[in-house]
Amino acid sequence: MLTRIITSLLARLFSVLPQGLVDSLFTGILNYLPLFILSRLPFSYGIYAKCYPGKNDGVVIDCGAHIGNCAILFSRLVGPKGLVVCLEPFEASYQVLLERIDRFNLGNVVAINKGLWNEAGVFSLETFEETISCRLKGEQAKPIPNDNEVKIECTTIDTLVKELKLTKIDFIKMDIEGAEIEALQGARKTLAELRPQVAIASYHHREGRPTASTVEKILNGSRYDCRTFFPPHLTTCGKPR
Repeated sequence: MLTRIITSLLARLFSVLPQGLVDSLFTGILNYLPLFILSRLPFSYGIYAKCYPGKNDGVVIDCGAHIGNCAILFSRLVGPKGLVVCLEPFEASYQVLLERIDRFNLGNVVAINKGLWNEAGVFSLETFEETISCRLKGEQAKPIPNDNEVKIECTTIDTLVKELKLTKIDFIKMDIEGAEIEALQGARKTLAELRPQVAIASYHHREGRPTASTVEKILNGSRYDCRTFFPPHLTTCGKPR
């Protein structure tokens, strides 16, 4: 209950601050705050650090990297010999991500301008104010003009692992606005063979319900122990059995 209250208060505070100031605050926290303290803070970055404490030469896939806040955190967690692969489909966010990778000298971070789904292809990305979501349109669907809709290229995690010739993955983080169900469907081979830990933002709604229960079902079917916590920003963390 206390965590939920603090989280809600922080969210309200950040909502009234200028976005540039919020980004600067998070940049400082993620760059310089000791990791053991960061992992105890009641926000999503602390939860990811708790789900994956990190290790030298680790490999992390950051799905929904946005402007790179998690990239800064994961870069620290895996060390200079590690690798962070960031996927961000939204062009405006992707360009900021590239700029920050260069500005903060994140030599162990690679950015890819793609989204995730359960198959490769070009799909629709809709923007709703500051939120993005990826949705698949059937081939027979009639195109509907929408100023907030752009086409993006999507891949699957299994395809990505094959293309990058990754032989291990220690951690997968997802915050992809409701596409986590399909993204996990496209990661079955990776989950079965490389057995990474995962942290999935599962508070997004599909058909009026958070995706958490479906995410847990997929992970359980892949022989993962998982738990969902941290309301209202529900996050499902999973460890291979």
